Amino acid sequence: MSVKITQINPGLDWYNKWPRNVAWPAKKMDDLVFIGGQLPLDSDDNIVGVGNVQEQARFALIKFKECVELAGGTMDDVVEVQSFHTDVRHIPAVLEVAKEFFKKSKPTWSAIQTSGLYKMAIDVCFNGIAVLNAKTRDINPDLEWYAKPPWDVAVPCKVANDLVIMGQICALDEKGKVVGPGDIVAQDRYAFKKILQCMEEAGGTSDNIADINMYSRDQRSQLWQLHTPHEFLVKNKKAMPDNMEAYSGTCISMPGFFHEDIISQHHVYGVLGDIKKIPLGGWMQWTLFYPANIELAGLKVGRYVFIPGQVMFNPLYLETTLEEDIPSIRKQARHAFSQYELILSTIGATMENVAFIQPYSQVGWINPILEEAQKFFRNAKPVVTSVGHRGLYLRQFQLEVYGMAIVDEDSIRPYTE
Repeated sequence: MSVKITQINPGLDWYNKWPRNVAWPAKKMDDLVFIGGQLPLDSDDNIVGVGNVQEQARFALIKFKECVELAGGTMDDVVEVQSFHTDVRHIPAVLEVAKEFFKKSKPTWSAIQTSGLYKMAIDVCFNGIAVLNAKTRDINPDLEWYAKPPWDVAVPCKVANDLVIMGQICALDEKGKVVGPGDIVAQDRYAFKKILQCMEEAGGTSDNIADINMYSRDQRSQLWQLHTPHEFLVKNKKAMPDNMEAYSGTCISMPGFFHEDIISQHHVYGVLGDIKKIPLGGWMQWTLFYPANIELAGLKVGRYVFIPGQVMFNPLYLETTLEEDIPSIRKQARHAFSQYELILSTIGATMENVAFIQPYSQVGWINPILEEAQKFFRNAKPVVTSVGHRGLYLRQFQLEVYGMAIVDEDSIRPYTE
């Protein structure tokens, strides 16, 4: 591959120890800087600020800032932040600390409650993307509450060159009132109207939407979440290679969001320009079933390769609740990472092209997941954000691994079936 890669570590020695040494704190790929989950852990792996979420947030954001600066950028280059919280009541206090770091340019921001992070006493984690020397533009689809604390540190949508990022698009109307309390269909429909409004103001259409992370509070609602993209994006067409309305989709259930009545939230990537969407190989069996048949095993758009949450699907899961029929976490991890290899191989890319992975699993499983990742990534280290979920599409899924890769248009062969 000819993508120029720089691996970045702001003095965190525990990244050199097994099994965390499969990852880097940050990874620069050409002008893109991917910052992995920054935690309140010092160089010796000790938690900083136990019981004090603002102290934890400040330490983690200092490391976040150091990663960006080591890549040659500033915090003004940061276009996206995701924060994961063990208690949603911490979010306003964390965002107040964030204002110490984001004083001029505002990123998109998604704040999500998690069932747990790398260590039990860690209360907050940050990851993000910076684009160096980018031409940027902020977009707000008439959401007045973004001008008020604590959200005045962020914007709903950011354009950086050809990349469009939307953070926590949800069912809060212009004044901050919840639309459709308790009704996930009404909330998703409102959110998708805002998604399309953002994309149109960015200069694109629904065809330019490439990747959607759909978060919900209830695992059972994930099936309904997939109906809304059908209504707004796919229009009952099957996602095939010549269909510009295909997209990469990931559904995860999380414990909560920044407002107690929000039950659904979306994080979206789009790519502008005269693009060609290329669905990639490695089609998983669950993509054959409605409504998941609108999703893809992988999607290449320009230099970006979006890899939706990889899970280990077996038709047997639909017919049994026997624990002995459910593969172990290690086996599910091996399957997920083997799918990454398969998807990337269809265009001549490798695991070195992977920018980040985001494993969603039960708390405490990150070490065996990373140990299995070692067998696939070896020295081709991505950045990692490990997040505890509330539930996945099927109860039998114990792990879902979401990610993105960056490829060079001039050296990657086109995909052919």
